[in-house]
Amino acid sequence: MKTQTDVVKSKDYLLRLLVLLAAVLFLTLVIQVKNAVGQSIELGVQNGVSKYIGDLTPVANDRFIWNRQLQLRSTHTAHGFYLRHHLIGRFNYRINVSISQLSGDDRLSDDPGQQFRNLHFRTSLMEYALTTEMVLLHKNITINRKKRNYSIYAGLGAATFFINPQARYEGKWYDLETLGTEGQGTYDPSTGFYRSEYYSLIQFAIPMHGGLKYYVNDQVHIGCEFGYRKTFTDYIDDVSGAYPDPYALEQSNGDMAVTLSDRSGELKKSPDDFIFKSGSPRGDSSNKDAYFFAMITLGIKLKMEPFTYDF
Repeated sequence: MKTQTDVVKSKDYLLRLLVLLAAVLFLTLVIQVKNAVGQSIELGVQNGVSKYIGDLTPVANDRFIWNRQLQLRSTHTAHGFYLRHHLIGRFNYRINVSISQLSGDDRLSDDPGQQFRNLHFRTSLMEYALTTEMVLLHKNITINRKKRNYSIYAGLGAATFFINPQARYEGKWYDLETLGTEGQGTYDPSTGFYRSEYYSLIQFAIPMHGGLKYYVNDQVHIGCEFGYRKTFTDYIDDVSGAYPDPYALEQSNGDMAVTLSDRSGELKKSPDDFIFKSGSPRGDSSNKDAYFFAMITLGIKLKMEPFTYDF
């Protein structure tokens, strides 16, 4: 007999397959359009860093956003590649695949309450994005008596991303979604229903980015880009709502679910003000998680047809 976890996993695998199939079909369509209209098409690679923003983002005493959001210990390398196609005038569209990791840790915080909560996570991240870009500025400059072009652009679109939050206990990493650390999958015998549904490991986001391109020659450019992702989930970090009933959680999901749900007991000193009880806040569900990329880009035009940005 399949459990609720098995059903959710099956749905996630099916959705992942459909997303991959849609990406392949769309790429095939792009190639066909390119062959038909003969416009400029570009391939590029990206390397940089990624950062998560959410319930487990460390808080600094001075509340300065640079300190709070960009701590190096939770910043990870990121890689990607893209296909950009010129549409018309100053507009392009772009298909992007990005791979990275996200993480957060209460122990890095300066807030005593957050430190005592003592939760942490890591997750792999794979993202497929389709964006429309607008060239805001396209100028040329003279370097060593040679004219070089540069462009400033911004983009907006839609993305699908895959996550799998994990936490470490006694040297081993455990998948958190299947454990239902906030009571997902716990059974209520009085009603005959599960109290909460498991969250999906496949989520959607709105990618927003802006960047600068400098053209080394007519075919090659280098640049930098910053991209922010607005998501519709608060479970990238497995933290969102309230602490569940530990007895119901143990009965339905096992001992490890209870252990990783509330980790404040692992600390040697536990102030009474921070003893977490069933129903007390574990996270803030009103603020969805987010993440961003900061990338260095290298692009090469594979086919060039004459076109000008319409300014």
